[in-house]
Amino acid sequence: EQDAAMPTLVPLRLATVLGVGVRAAAALSRPSGSIYSGAVRGARGLPTLAIVPRIYAGTRIGAPLWEAVLRRTQLAGRVRPIVAAADGDGLTMNVNGAVDKAWEEKSFSELVEAPPSALQGLADRTDALFAELKIRSVGDLAKWQYYAWARAIVTLAEREAVGERAPGSVLNINKALDKEHENKSLSEVLALSPEALQGLSEKSASVLAEIDPRVTSIERLGTWKYAAWAEAIATCARLENTNLSSR
Repeated sequence: EQDAAMPTLVPLRLATVLGVGVRAAAALSRPSGSIYSGAVRGARGLPTLAIVPRIYAGTRIGAPLWEAVLRRTQLAGRVRPIVAAADGDGLTMNVNGAVDKAWEEKSFSELVEAPPSALQGLADRTDALFAELKIRSVGDLAKWQYYAWARAIVTLAEREAVGERAPGSVLNINKALDKEHENKSLSEVLALSPEALQGLSEKSASVLAEIDPRVTSIERLGTWKYAAWAEAIATCARLENTNLSSR
């Protein structure tokens, strides 16, 4: 962590390493709201702390001094990755295959707040259709209860032993199904139209089909890629540090 006394200590050591005046070193060492390079070890094996703020690396004066720091430190190879990570350069993580190009530079936290059409393959016109389902963002789609129910049914249907219900079992999902379907197995429920889910009206099912004509059954809803992407983005947003820190 940066020491409070660092801005005072850095110029002297920086001047020694670079052979420049203390004032010049001090100018390069001021935080100025920029990101420090981190600590490296100087040519004489002594600590050289937070040598040059990244903001100066691209200036006419700062660039040569920055390169001099890299040349004259034993651990110069460690400086570049530290700076790159601080700026976001050199990182390779992306979800470009799931979002439109205009959203590729956004953080997970920003994507959660984006309209559903930010997901690759959904036209802008679908935002109004999603709104009819009370879905106004990627985050809303991620937690849409009908997708969650359908996904649960899909997952557990794979583990169902058809015709082998234990005597006396009271297992059911009656709160999720219209009454006429309560006696069906999970495997049978998969083939039903989404409107068989309790609370999802025929009109809503029609809107869903207009958004994506392929969502014709509970199974298709439970494996719907757009909802799955949205759910994954929302999960990653909770794991994200927008300042790129490790904690």
